[in-house]
Amino acid sequence: MVTKFELANLSRRKRTDLMGIRFDLSAQYDFFLEETYAKGLHAWFLNQIRDYDPEFSAYLHDQSATRPFSMSRLNGESLGDNLQLIAGKRYKWFLHCFSQGVTDTVLEWLGDVRPSVVLIGTCELAIERVSVSLQPYCYLDLLQITRQNCMILSFLSPTVFRVRGAYLPLPMPRNVFHSYLRRWNAFSKFEVDLENFLDWVDDFVVIRKHRLATQRVGTARKSIVTGFLGSVQFAVRSEGLFHEGYVHLFSVLGFFAPYCGTGSKTTYGLGFTLLSEVESPTSTFLEKQL
Repeated sequence: MVTKFELANLSRRKRTDLMGIRFDLSAQYDFFLEETYAKGLHAWFLNQIRDYDPEFSAYLHDQSATRPFSMSRLNGESLGDNLQLIAGKRYKWFLHCFSQGVTDTVLEWLGDVRPSVVLIGTCELAIERVSVSLQPYCYLDLLQITRQNCMILSFLSPTVFRVRGAYLPLPMPRNVFHSYLRRWNAFSKFEVDLENFLDWVDDFVVIRKHRLATQRVGTARKSIVTGFLGSVQFAVRSEGLFHEGYVHLFSVLGFFAPYCGTGSKTTYGLGFTLLSEVESPTSTFLEKQL
């Protein structure tokens, strides 16, 4: 099987800070992946980068740093706590990047190595196609987007926030926008005062409607966390519209959300986010929506 790489438009850009890549995969045989399989996807990607660019790989492995990429879990049917892969069936996996360094390295790796297989432990998935899933932008582009005082975000994989040593499975506005602004400040070079903006969020950003469910999911260290998934409409109260700069930042961070993901463990497939409404949440959310 010859893998199709449909990334020509990306390679012609002068600068790209943010992008999303879709991998269309096919199972070579029936297989059951343990519920912590996302750590295998995470490890495969980092091992690929290590082999291609050891110096940049060391940067990505830095546990003290905010990592400038996020990823999805695989779409598919669960059987108990395992993900059931069926021979010949196609699956989707998404890798999102939000710094120029990781974006450039990923594009060079894909262009030079042209990987044909994803290995998750002993499970082999053939890569049939690699294409763009989120349009490429630089951070300056995002600052030009139109201001909005309302948005719908959808969370397609279990989403949690680390709060005071525990995991919180609720989309509280302060926690949601804190997770975006922390990553924005780390990589955009347009740093914003964190606490002042979050105080404004506390006072003026509300949840207008939601359609949510909770789901337990295995994480990288074989622990189980409960996260939320579904759609939430966030809105700025009329009393908060006087601060035009924060309303604009609210809009920018909503546009940024699909690239960086939401909450904790986004490099292991949690907090996978879309800027749109989706159907009612189920355990096969990703398969139905993408």
